[in-house]
Amino acid sequence: MLPVHCYNDGDKMKKISKIVIIPLTAVLLIAVGLLSVGAEMYYDYFGYTYTIYNNTSISLAGWDNRTSELVIPDKIGSRYFISVANSGLKDNTEITLVDFSQVTALKRIGMDAFNGCSGIAHPIVLPDSLIVINDGAFQDCSSMPGIIMNSSLTAIPEQCFLRCSSLSDVKLNEGLESIQRIAFAYCTSLEYIEIPQSVSFIDRTAFYGDDNLTLGVYSGSYAQEYAIDNNITYILLDGVKLGDVDGKDGVNINDVTAIQSCLAELTTLEGVYLQAADANQDGIVDISDATAIQMYLAEYELPYPIGQYFTKEVVTQENN
Repeated sequence: MLPVHCYNDGDKMKKISKIVIIPLTAVLLIAVGLLSVGAEMYYDYFGYTYTIYNNTSISLAGWDNRTSELVIPDKIGSRYFISVANSGLKDNTEITLVDFSQVTALKRIGMDAFNGCSGIAHPIVLPDSLIVINDGAFQDCSSMPGIIMNSSLTAIPEQCFLRCSSLSDVKLNEGLESIQRIAFAYCTSLEYIEIPQSVSFIDRTAFYGDDNLTLGVYSGSYAQEYAIDNNITYILLDGVKLGDVDGKDGVNINDVTAIQSCLAELTTLEGVYLQAADANQDGIVDISDATAIQMYLAEYELPYPIGQYFTKEVVTQENN
């Protein structure tokens, strides 16, 4: 029979009060009885500290650092891990890797769950099952280089990645709707992040202190408006270069024809393609833009970045 370590909430700071070697079924009966009167019990199993919910699921509440790599199992016994507890791994600087690849039922990462885990030196891939991250979950994970959100998250909460100073590779999930206050503030290595079209709110402080940041946004999206309003450099992800009016095969003579056709009111240009047609960036689409493209094709040196993907400076130069 494997040893089961059991201790109450008041003993948590002592880690383990004593070893009790009794049948596992008896331990479960005791735990259920204590939960019914409001006492929270903690259990240890091969280095994992956890709590039991409704006798059917469990929450990760600690790790004893027997290895520096924390691989979270799918379940212990018949109970699935459904969450990482609030402050469960907080300030555990010995963890260098967190692996969620085995979990299938994890729904929540609690407040400050990995806050201060400054030793994490590998990218974290969040599982498909995850639907909620709480405030400060990865705050001050200063060595973490990347985060991939293969999840169903709709919000990145306040302070979630605050001061993750090594964070340089971020992939946000489709379906994300909001990025809250100082969520990525002072991520000083973060130079580029793509914002899904589904995002409809970004707090003005979300990227505070990220001085070298460029946002990948879609034309007409909330994220594009946010980048303009907050003076953040951006690149349009619609796949269109300045002067590529028809969006096909790069900049060529067909784009001159497309402008002429628009001016003759035979066709219309909208959205990013209308912006692409403003080749000389004077805020007006007219025959001078067709001329600028022709000069570009003839390899004249021009002050306009024709042939380059849109950035904030290109798109808003008309306002200068």
